[in-house]
Amino acid sequence: MEIFYAVTAALGAIGSIATIVQAISGWVKTAPEQRAEVIRRLKVFGVYVYYSWAVAGALMITVVSIAGVVRFGTSSEALSRNDVLMLVLDIWNGVFYFLSAVVILAFWRKQAVDRRTFRPDSQT
Repeated sequence: MEIFYAVTAALGAIGSIATIVQAISGWVKTAPEQRAEVIRRLKVFGVYVYYSWAVAGALMITVVSIAGVVRFGTSSEALSRNDVLMLVLDIWNGVFYFLSAVVILAFWRKQAVDRRTFRPDSQT
């Protein structure tokens, strides 16, 4: 079984190297106009990925903070200072990161609307 894993890993590495070489040779063969188009599309894709990760991360932290508040509320143990401090921090994190996600989404939407409605020929 170990030989199977070693062969699989070696084939994966060879396949990855071959794919990288093929991508580089394809990139060299493309016309400059096509390269510019690919770069433009990658930049747009990068913006979507960046905003998506930022919103997803903020919402995940919000969910974890809400779980901490719920855990505090359903706990039957005696309260300690640490528990109360963690409750305050969970509430703060939940509110802050939720509002951050909303602001990021609003900013992202505003950029998309501005991009669609901006007309360079309408400038005075």
